Amino acid sequence: LEAGVRCVEVVSEGWDDHQALADRLPARARGLDRALAALLDDLAERDLLRRTLVLCMGEFGRTPDLNARGGRDHYPQVSSALLAGGGLRVGQAVGATDPEGRKVAATPLRVPDLLATLALRLGVDPAARRYAGERPLSVVDGGRPIRPLLPS
Repeated sequence: LEAGVRCVEVVSEGWDDHQALADRLPARARGLDRALAALLDDLAERDLLRRTLVLCMGEFGRTPDLNARGGRDHYPQVSSALLAGGGLRVGQAVGATDPEGRKVAATPLRVPDLLATLALRLGVDPAARRYAGERPLSVVDGGRPIRPLLPS
């Protein structure tokens, strides 16, 4: 980032725990927690966090209950994401589930809303269209920026 790189993706694989979650998750979660904390601390110390948007998420949520093999299955009804820096209003939870984590209880958001928020913070109009030849392509299809995350 200090050298001018605009986008960095870090992939952490092996989270698809359909079985033996209790055996696998603690060490993996500790590793992610330490790495993410070190990244955020380093960005803050170098005064880069303000202009660096950090997103930590998977591609879908997980079932609230363990399956018969002691794991959690894919569950697109509810998901979560962690965002930090990038000029966002942080230190808050936006949205909520019911007590069991089965359904959205407040502030329903969709992935296109998250993408619209990211686009806006990256200086791209989320409603803009680009053209591939004659074919119009939306930057974000139907998403609206998540207002509570945006600076006032």
